[in-house]
Amino acid sequence: MLGFMLEAADAPDTPEVGDWPASPERPQRPAASSPDGSAADRSARGPQVGRLVARLAAVGGEATDRAAAAELRALGPGAIPALVAVLLDESPATHWPTAGGLLHGLGPAAFAAVREAVANAPGDEARRRASWAFVGFGVDAMPLYEQSLRHASPRVRADAAQALQCLGEAAAPAALALVALLGDPDRVVQQRALWALKRMGPAVVAPLHLARRRGSRVARRRALEALREVVGDEGLSRRDRVLLDRLVRLRLRGDRPTWFSEESWIAVPGADQAGVMALLDLSHPRPATFVMGLDAVQGDWQALAEHDHPELTRVFITPELAGWTLIVGAWCGPFDESRRREVLAACRQLSRRYGAAHAYSSDAQSDACSWTLASRGEVVHHLAWDGGVTAEEGAPPPCERAARPADLEDHIPFVVYDIAAKCSVSPEMLGPRTPMRGHGLLARTPYGRLHGEPRRALDI
Repeated sequence: MLGFMLEAADAPDTPEVGDWPASPERPQRPAASSPDGSAADRSARGPQVGRLVARLAAVGGEATDRAAAAELRALGPGAIPALVAVLLDESPATHWPTAGGLLHGLGPAAFAAVREAVANAPGDEARRRASWAFVGFGVDAMPLYEQSLRHASPRVRADAAQALQCLGEAAAPAALALVALLGDPDRVVQQRALWALKRMGPAVVAPLHLARRRGSRVARRRALEALREVVGDEGLSRRDRVLLDRLVRLRLRGDRPTWFSEESWIAVPGADQAGVMALLDLSHPRPATFVMGLDAVQGDWQALAEHDHPELTRVFITPELAGWTLIVGAWCGPFDESRRREVLAACRQLSRRYGAAHAYSSDAQSDACSWTLASRGEVVHHLAWDGGVTAEEGAPPPCERAARPADLEDHIPFVVYDIAAKCSVSPEMLGPRTPMRGHGLLARTPYGRLHGEPRRALDI
């Protein structure tokens, strides 16, 4: 496969009219005997192509003349210039998606024409349409996408990388060419190459390790980010793990609290992170800045491809903040009845040791929220709200009564932060001036030990 890809990469920049390059997985189809026809044929087709293209713009550009599309498809490569012109025509009367779809079926010559349209599109809308068409040629065009990674136009390089990203693991043979773009002078191209590599799976690990050893400074940094996404921090080389740990510790020196909202968290007085971890059965602690910890608990849901509930795999344990330690993450929230009871039990257990423990949860999208205030091993007050009170135990203590408005329903779910501010510490009030002692930790939950943490390159 690699030899085939190298041959494709050395092919001329403008492919001949005909079929896609042969793929080792699929036999080469026989080429048409005369795809372009004679000069006389092409001359006769000109007005015909123009009439057919005009029919693509029926009824305000929304309804397509299917017969015209079929005839254009039958004309083959002779229709390419007119179809590209439709693609670049920004007037609303053109049915450009149909033109793009027709171009996708016309082979390498159409690919080359659309690629040049991407490079030379006259306006933003024309560029967007050309890019849409260029990215959609599919897996048959993979060798030509790889070749396009070396195009003079950064627009073409970026779109070729995006196309390979869409192909996922099927584009793994282009990994070496994509790794080379991690040091591209254009930042958009760098980012597109990085996103494409992240989609290609284990096949890109060796090229990325090579970039870590031999690439430019920018390429080495980007390669490390891609490796963290593909194999996770635990899969990095020993040298890279040491470098990453050193970077985190350097950032911790200037770390300061950062506010957050729309989360679930448990608040415990004091600074006993190790004791809290033991009581909550958390494990695998590692130092984390506020940015790193919040990136984990607020962004892990994006790793849905790895398992069903990646957001439940880890929590961020803050340093002591104004006398309280916060354990932050979806795992701390009462997302179902079973977990609601577990959170209540955790608050009882924590308050038995530390005197108090509070659990809060807020979701502005659904207006669901809850709060639990426990003291000396007992739940003083617990309330869960989802369109109305769904569960309640005990009665509000003085700190909660001081924060609750008379018209509680009108202040759901944001009243959670007012109660937290009166009874412990509110995440919305955190900032550089908040008194802080120690540093944060990322810790793995029991669910995370069972299913593994998401492989994500967390901000530091």
